[in-house]
Amino acid sequence: MTPIAIAFISTVFGYSPAPGQFINAVPEINSDASPEEVAAIVAEQICGGKTPGLISLGSFGGNVVFGFDHPVVNVPDVKDFVIYGNSMANGSEPGIVMVSRDENGNGLPDDPWYELKGSEEENPLTIFNYSITYRRPDAAREPVADPDRKFVTDAQYIFWEDSLGESGYIPKIASHAQSYWPEWEDAVELTFTGTRLPSNAEPQNEAGTNYKISTYEWGYADNQPNSSDPGFDISNAVDAERNPVWLPEIDFIKVYTAVNDQRGWLGEGSTEVAGGMDLHPEAVSGIDLPTDGKVFAAVVVGQELIIHSSVEDTLRILDSRGATVMSRKINSGETRIDISTLQHGIYLAVCSKVVKFVV
Repeated sequence: MTPIAIAFISTVFGYSPAPGQFINAVPEINSDASPEEVAAIVAEQICGGKTPGLISLGSFGGNVVFGFDHPVVNVPDVKDFVIYGNSMANGSEPGIVMVSRDENGNGLPDDPWYELKGSEEENPLTIFNYSITYRRPDAAREPVADPDRKFVTDAQYIFWEDSLGESGYIPKIASHAQSYWPEWEDAVELTFTGTRLPSNAEPQNEAGTNYKISTYEWGYADNQPNSSDPGFDISNAVDAERNPVWLPEIDFIKVYTAVNDQRGWLGEGSTEVAGGMDLHPEAVSGIDLPTDGKVFAAVVVGQELIIHSSVEDTLRILDSRGATVMSRKINSGETRIDISTLQHGIYLAVCSKVVKFVV
C-alpha cells in the first residue's frame, strides 16, 4: 500500500499580505528580504505541525499560498482539510479559501483557482469580484491625530479606494508602532481582488473601544476557534461564475482576508493562519473520468475504495497483468468496496476507459 503522507503543510509558495497592524511583525520580515526568504520565514511559522506559529494576512485581499507533500484527496461526504488560525469566540476575522489542482504538472500554483463557497454565498451583502487598492504612505508626512480616539496615532495613515467607488484609511494605532506596509515590497500601490464578505464587526460605542464580532456559520478560515472548526470540503469548489466544480484532488491552497473592516482600537480585521492539516492523509489520490457527461471519481481511504459516480455502471478491478480480480456494479451516487485483499497496483475499468490506480 502507498505510504501515508505527512498530514501538515509542507511548502509555502507565496506570501502577499495587505497593509495591517501586524505586518512586518507577525512574522518579522526585514525590508530587504527576497521572495524566497519571505516564503522561508512564513514556512517556519505554518509548516510541519498543527499550529507551529502564526502569520497575519493584513487587510482585505492579503494572502498566503501553500501546499502539502501530497495531493489532498476529495473524499466524498467529509471535510478534507482544516486551516488553523487564532480566532476566539468574539474574534472572527474570516478568510476566503481557494484551491487549485496542478493540472500542468509543474509543481507550481499557476493553474486555475477555485473558491470554496461558505455560508455567506447567498448573503446579498457579499460582493463578488471586489477590488481594493492600497497606497504606500509617505514616510515624510506628518501624522494626523484623532482627538476623539486617543488610541489612534495617525488617522490618515494608509489610503485605500475600491471598485465600489469608496475610499478611506487604515489608521495607525498606538499598540502597533511599526510600519503597516509590507516593507519588502517595492510597489507604491497594492491591488487585491476577490470575494468580500459582509462586515461581522458591530461597534458597541462611539469611542471605538467595544465591538461585537459575530462568527459566520461555516466555510471560512480564522472564523471559528480551532477546537470547533470542522474544516473544509473540496466539493464546495466553485468557478468564477459560481458554478460547482468537481475536483478529485487539490495541490495548492490560498487563503486571503475577506473583510474590509476597521475595528477601532482592535485595528483592521485581518485573517491569521497558524497551520493546516489534511484530515485524511491516508487517502490515495483520486481520479476522475468525465465521459459524455458522466462523472466517475474514486479514492482509497485505508482499505476501502470509495466510488462517486453520476451513472450506474459496471466497475472491473484489474491486476497489473490486466486480469479481472473483482467486478462490481456501481450505482449513481456513492459505492464503497473493500479492497483489503488486494496487494499491489490495480487498474479500474469503467465508463469505457481503463485507468491505473495505485494502492
